[in-house]
Amino acid sequence: MKCNPVSPDKIWAEPDDQGATILNSIRGAQYSVDISIYELGDDNIVAALQMAKQNGVNIRIMFNGQFFVPSNSNKFDQQYAVIKLLNEAPGNGDVEFHWSSNNFNLTHQKTIIIDAHNSDGILFNVSQLPGTAEILVLTNNLNAYGWETQAGSTQPQPLQFWGNGYPKNGKGTRDFGVSIRTPGLVARVAKVFDSDFSCADSGNTNGLKDSRDGLVWSNGTTGISPALPGYYPADGAYPNYSDIGNFPDAVDQGNAREAHIDIIKGATQTLIVYNEEMNDNQIVQCLVHAAKRGVNLRVLMTGSTTSTGGKTKYNYADNFDDLVNAGAQVRLFPNTKDFMYIHAKVISADAGTDKAAAFMGSQNISGNSLNFNRELGIILAGQDTSHFSKVFETDWSTEGLIDWKVESGYEPSGPDYHYKRYKGEGEGEAFIPPMPCGTIIPPD
Repeated sequence: MKCNPVSPDKIWAEPDDQGATILNSIRGAQYSVDISIYELGDDNIVAALQMAKQNGVNIRIMFNGQFFVPSNSNKFDQQYAVIKLLNEAPGNGDVEFHWSSNNFNLTHQKTIIIDAHNSDGILFNVSQLPGTAEILVLTNNLNAYGWETQAGSTQPQPLQFWGNGYPKNGKGTRDFGVSIRTPGLVARVAKVFDSDFSCADSGNTNGLKDSRDGLVWSNGTTGISPALPGYYPADGAYPNYSDIGNFPDAVDQGNAREAHIDIIKGATQTLIVYNEEMNDNQIVQCLVHAAKRGVNLRVLMTGSTTSTGGKTKYNYADNFDDLVNAGAQVRLFPNTKDFMYIHAKVISADAGTDKAAAFMGSQNISGNSLNFNRELGIILAGQDTSHFSKVFETDWSTEGLIDWKVESGYEPSGPDYHYKRYKGEGEGEAFIPPMPCGTIIPPD
């Protein structure tokens, strides 16, 4: 394994934890709370942030500013509502809100940084970090519900992360979180946050490609026109949702792809995979090769679907076929209100052995996520991987799952509550351009 593993303080699963670890960390902050997030809006999270502000804690939130949604979408209303609530909340803590860096296609990172900065907003020296300093690396967002596009507008969908979602369905989503208190890692993540929050120019890649400290970064891709090698494309001008293989001159500036491949190729006995997507050719083929060489490979996802020309089919069906033909097992949670939604992103190898290693983070198995976004994950090893395998075994044995079989002709049942990516595929549609990095100014 080329990356050294992190030493976690705590590992937990959602919705089992009901957000308790995240809420306690925010409530316990003494100096600062910095959040880099794709989506945020859960009432309990907002209440915890209001309490932090009341306690004099400074809060900075960096929201993703690109969703590829129609021009008439209300997709950003959730962010504006959070800003209003925190601005109006009493307390001496400063609050700042920025749209994320335009160096990336999306900011899909899901990270909370506690007490890495002092009361003046200055990053603590590593040796001076308080005992409360930590980073929470998550697979989940911080909203109570997901979103879908219906009739040209973006609406809440019945899919909750924990607690009473909108509307309540009682099932939630499978996700994981890890708390890390290692001072050097806290400082490293906080430094990158500062860089992104300040809208660092396209030449500032933070040197993350060679990261070997257990942090797994998707750091955008350079070399795509009109970018120069060593720079990000101007204004985040990435090809949307495309495999990196279509752009042979691109130079990945993160270590996420390498970290995924290392975990898969290093497996000798078992591999378990949680993911929301299965849409990257290189990673899929690595999994196929692992199964062919005798590794016991099991994949657990939600059976999301796409409807075209009056026909509905499962997403990633061809890749599921390839995996099963190679000897892997694929099980899908039906995408209905009666089943939990699989949102976690975990690849764990050789659980229960002295060679156990795992990836967990915000990265999906897609070219976009691994190459074009800002994302953060981690590498774990040994007994620190056991929590994933224990939860996986419980989920794997859930009654009513779909055992994928090649050419089985599965017909999706019930409504499709797919947590959609906004790909902008409709001809003639006008899509909101990326929000410019910097201070968010809510509409009147």
